[in-house]
Amino acid sequence: MKWGWVFLGVFLSLGTLSWGEKGLEIPEYDGKDRVHDLTAKNYKSIMKKYDVMVLYYHKNVDGNRSAMKQFQIEELALELAAQVLDDLDDEDIGFGLVDEKKDSAVAKKLGLDEVESIYIFADNEIIEYDGELAADTLVEFLYDVIEDPVEIIDNDRELKGFHNMDEVIKLVGYFKSERSSHFIEYDDAAEEFHPFVKFFATFDPKV
Repeated sequence: MKWGWVFLGVFLSLGTLSWGEKGLEIPEYDGKDRVHDLTAKNYKSIMKKYDVMVLYYHKNVDGNRSAMKQFQIEELALELAAQVLDDLDDEDIGFGLVDEKKDSAVAKKLGLDEVESIYIFADNEIIEYDGELAADTLVEFLYDVIEDPVEIIDNDRELKGFHNMDEVIKLVGYFKSERSSHFIEYDDAAEEFHPFVKFFATFDPKV
């Protein structure tokens, strides 16, 4: 980051970044830079390092003080999300910035066409994130991205968790086995809608 600790203290003390009351707990920023500035020279090598890459395609803020302050807040949210996800064992998740003016060639190569949008590159797919640019909501969305498209319910505890979920749309199916042709079709459909719609399945008739 190219801005000082004074800015960081002001942003946090004013509560500019909003965390959900019952959501994920976001730690204080540790000062380590994790968000990459992507350029035509480095974007390929950086993106190869990660299983999942999160890119913020942002407006150019040179010469605009108010826009620069807003961008610094957004960059801090990305840094905090990157910090939370830094210790994941199963997936390496990277974060990067693409400037609409300075990095227009990169944006064109990657298919980024909507400024002030977040694009997630995972499993040869590009997912556009339409949620709030806040660390907690972004992290929770990324947890959904790296989960399997279909979550298996095996016991009463997992069934209770299913009923307690606040998702607007969630689908559940009962199948004989994972080798069932119906389950295979269900799994394919889940991949199409992942991570925006939650799909669940069980192979236990008691559940």
